[in-house]
Amino acid sequence: EFALVINRNPAGQLVLIRGLNDDTPSSSVVDGTIPGVDLICMNSAGTVAAILSKGAGQIQFIAGLPDQPSAQDPIELTSVIGQATAISIDSGGKSVLVTSSDGTYGGVYQIANQGGATPQLIASAYQPSAVVFLNQDQDAAFADAFSNEIIQIQSLSGSVTSRVLASAKDNV
Repeated sequence: EFALVINRNPAGQLVLIRGLNDDTPSSSVVDGTIPGVDLICMNSAGTVAAILSKGAGQIQFIAGLPDQPSAQDPIELTSVIGQATAISIDSGGKSVLVTSSDGTYGGVYQIANQGGATPQLIASAYQPSAVVFLNQDQDAAFADAFSNEIIQIQSLSGSVTSRVLASAKDNV
């Protein structure tokens, strides 16, 4: 029915396309969004999205999709090491995971969908390249391109632990 896309001209503008099943879909710019959007992810219900701008060093939640999109206040990523490489939003749109790296060191950060939220480092990694929520948003998994591992982060809302799910010996 709808999609969020990044318009490359002007660069990084967030556009909502509605009526994908109709003969004449329509598009509109989502007002109030951060400039230079690089990454988008949407929750499973399609009601909340998170967008990230590497250039602006910010992430932003977009609520009210698809009918009344509302850009929330941007969250600064100044405490995040390096540049973001991937994002994933939980099913309820309550938090997002961001992976980042400076090429040699990085991590996985969790950011709550609330005003004044700050990124919380939940796992260190060398070059995390993908991330996903698991087990009804209680856990997560991420890929580390440097170590060739898939790592599970357990108990995101409690005492966080991690374990290797697969590695180079498993042909990762």
